[in-house]
Amino acid sequence: MNAGEDPNPAGVKSYPIVTLTWILAYKTGNGEKADDIQKALNYALSPNAQKLADDLGYVPLEGGILAKAKAAVKQIGK
Repeated sequence: MNAGEDPNPAGVKSYPIVTLTWILAYKTGNGEKADDIQKALNYALSPNAQKLADDLGYVPLEGGILAKAKAAVKQIGK
């Protein structure tokens, strides 16, 4: 099972009752900011940023949920 797929995982090293952090972004209407929005979100989903997640109190994304997030970022347009 990948991170984010079970909202209440069992185990000593598990977080009790977890959920995803959601970002609301428009598919259109972003104008010239679209590229910057994609750049910022792609960084947040990058391996370098995901390595920081645990130290910041978050569960790093991986597997299918990470792929879905990256696919959603690609849909952000002008």
